[in-house]
Amino acid sequence: MLFKKIIVSSFIILGFTTYAVYHKLFPANLPNPINYKKNITNTNQPVERYKDGEYLGSLEDAYYGNVRVKVLIEDKRIADVNVPIFPNERPTSREINSLAVPTLATETIMAQKPDVDIVTGATQTSRAFIKSLESALNKALTNEKNI
Repeated sequence: MLFKKIIVSSFIILGFTTYAVYHKLFPANLPNPINYKKNITNTNQPVERYKDGEYLGSLEDAYYGNVRVKVLIEDKRIADVNVPIFPNERPTSREINSLAVPTLATETIMAQKPDVDIVTGATQTSRAFIKSLESALNKALTNEKNI
């Protein structure tokens, strides 16, 4: 009886170990960094007088990792939002952020300002994204280039 328990326990431990090693060696296929070039304009929104160029936002804590936003301003409008740093160490973070980051980027381009809605289920990432975006856009207002 003791021998059966040892064998069963060994198989359970081996199964969990195999699962952990597999997910460490073959993580989810999520592109990193995420770059969502959108040619979306919304002329109903007031446009700030951003200076053309690329601006890097501050590194913000999103609890399970950091978020940093890079914004491209063309013709005084937000033309592109790139998120080179976002939480992606855990499978759950990769899954959540593969949906949240493109949504936040698209909303930013449509709104032409940092006032975007928080994505349900990705509150911490959304808040960190907005803080980093505000930092980058403040640099764009003063033409403080750091890229």
